[in-house]
Amino acid sequence: MRISKKILAGVLAALMAISMMPFTAFAADTIEVSTGSALKTAVAGAASGDTIKFTSDLTLTAAQVGFKVDKDITFDLNGKTISGPANGSTKANGDTLNKTEVMFATDNANVVFNDSVGGGSWTFTYTGSSAAYFIDVRDNATVTFNGGTYISDSAKYGGYIVYQRGTGAKTTINDGTFWVHGCASKREAVAYISKGSLEINGGKLYTNKSSDWVISTSTGTSAVINDGEINGTLSISGTTLTVNGGTFKKYDTVTANDVSKYYADGVTQLEDGTVAALPTATVTDITASTDYDVAYQFEANNDGVAFNDYKADFVVSVDKTVNTADVKLFGKFGAYDWTEFPAMTAEANTEYYLARDAYNWTPTYAEICNDVQTFSCAVVGDAYEATTLTVKLVIYKEGVDPIVISSFTHNIAEKALEDTMSITVDNNIDLNINLDTTDDKVETIEYTFTNPYNDDTEDTQTVVKAANDDVTSFTVALSPAQVNDEIKAVAKDENGDVIREVKTSIADYCKTIISNVEADPTAYGAKSEELAGLAQSTLDYGKAASDYFNYNEAAFTEDYSDDYKNFDPSSITYEGSNSRNFPSGITLTGVTYVATSVPELRFYIDTILSDSELEAMNDSLTSNIGTAKFVKCDDNRMLQITNINVVDFGKQINVKLGSDTILTFVPISWAKSAATKDGAMGDLGKSICYYYAKSVAYFG
Repeated sequence: MRISKKILAGVLAALMAISMMPFTAFAADTIEVSTGSALKTAVAGAASGDTIKFTSDLTLTAAQVGFKVDKDITFDLNGKTISGPANGSTKANGDTLNKTEVMFATDNANVVFNDSVGGGSWTFTYTGSSAAYFIDVRDNATVTFNGGTYISDSAKYGGYIVYQRGTGAKTTINDGTFWVHGCASKREAVAYISKGSLEINGGKLYTNKSSDWVISTSTGTSAVINDGEINGTLSISGTTLTVNGGTFKKYDTVTANDVSKYYADGVTQLEDGTVAALPTATVTDITASTDYDVAYQFEANNDGVAFNDYKADFVVSVDKTVNTADVKLFGKFGAYDWTEFPAMTAEANTEYYLARDAYNWTPTYAEICNDVQTFSCAVVGDAYEATTLTVKLVIYKEGVDPIVISSFTHNIAEKALEDTMSITVDNNIDLNINLDTTDDKVETIEYTFTNPYNDDTEDTQTVVKAANDDVTSFTVALSPAQVNDEIKAVAKDENGDVIREVKTSIADYCKTIISNVEADPTAYGAKSEELAGLAQSTLDYGKAASDYFNYNEAAFTEDYSDDYKNFDPSSITYEGSNSRNFPSGITLTGVTYVATSVPELRFYIDTILSDSELEAMNDSLTSNIGTAKFVKCDDNRMLQITNINVVDFGKQINVKLGSDTILTFVPISWAKSAATKDGAMGDLGKSICYYYAKSVAYFG
């Protein structure tokens, strides 16, 4: 494997030790409401952060409802039963609604509904002739449900529990029960998301009429379902929907429409409607330890409890008809000896179950995990023409389509292709992959990875075969916490059919360097040992970042070196200082380090600046290192610095606004301070110091 002169990178910054101005926090009040007339007064008089707590059951009149909420308020049902009509009287509070009837309207406010003792409910009724909403979520407003029961019981016209139409708005359901009873003539919905985003982390959402919606969305919105019970129809239009869990099942005559195309990778729906995480398996190339042309081992991970009653098997197929007397297949279950697949004619594109068809054995997934644990498949011999073998680990049961857990492909009777990789220093850790594409049939390379610019979002890119017909190269940018993330590259022909597949990661590459230097201390020239040290420090940095930011921690199951914990950060010297002199009226409130996406420094400020003000400041903003820019993220305003090279961690960053220096900062100073802390924070600081020291040792 060829190694470039530049290797490994990431951008450092974080939580630097800058003195903060003291501030006074004012305790929020709890306002108790026991009558309908007191509710409107309480909403109007509450301060931001207050809680309105019901102390009696209430039946509200039309004159007692209709609220404009423009401050952060929590409503605590406190186990009480609340009911009342929708009403347009929010106009009396200075709102300018159209003809829609609204119980709550929110602008730029965070509204929370809790039920601190349980058993509380709020029934929303309406008998008028226009659409009605329990809560109307507008621009930059959020609504969160943490408990209680909410019922839309409009007998004459459509009623919605949540109607979200504001830019930047978000509804989060963590718990609670939501019922739409359904009127005779018009459609209703638990949640109608016209703009913004929706997140469901629990709760039960019901409709009892097939034409009503549990969730309805419009183009340009996003929704994530992590958990919860969905009983009814979903109307998804132009939405980025991700289903990580939950239950989708029948309720009376209503069936949830098929959302399987929205499932996140690694989950599927069981017969009872529950979305469960798929079991996994580790695939390892063990060819070097065998006498076969190719051999792979699957190791089943015992994390698929929901699938223990499924059968598990290893399915073999070829894209050309071959005789297994010529191309011999071998299987090996656990510690048993290699066993040859019976001689037969394997028809093209026909799947053969190895355990079932070759050994008359139908193990369950639980047996594979607990008893056998590993299965290996090997190939030796040549086909009469180029043939692709595919081996898949699947789970299956009667009446359920087989689910593929893991797979590998092998080109029979073709020379093994030469691939090379390198890592360069840049804003992220850039893995440069150079695939041998001398095969005449290769037309494109399609590679898939987790995009660091959008956390946990899988991205697929396509690269056209290089014109020189030799090597096709592409670069994948990853963040420090992603060193174990898998990158999959697939070579395809002009019809889109797969010719071969390559899987790798930053960790695989680093481990190869370490292994090669252990075997030959001069494998990469005079600085081989320094290079191996840098590779190890990258693994340690990735693990510490993963632990600190709770990102993909399960991928770091192997023992990593503790060298970084023994490294003395005080040995690192640097010149420069940390100070800030933001313009008058702008106060620094905190600094964070982001490493699960694109690494960056974020200097938070407490002043709400408009887009035009941010743009005006950015026009004259400069930095001697990296890229500095004032940005807006949700409700936060911050000074963001990106594109800091690892070998510049010990240099002072000078950020200027026009001719005035508003910030000086040495990134490694934070790491040295953080290294003195306990737990994950301390490990992150130590790993960054060690990573920086090894980078300087290798690059100079």
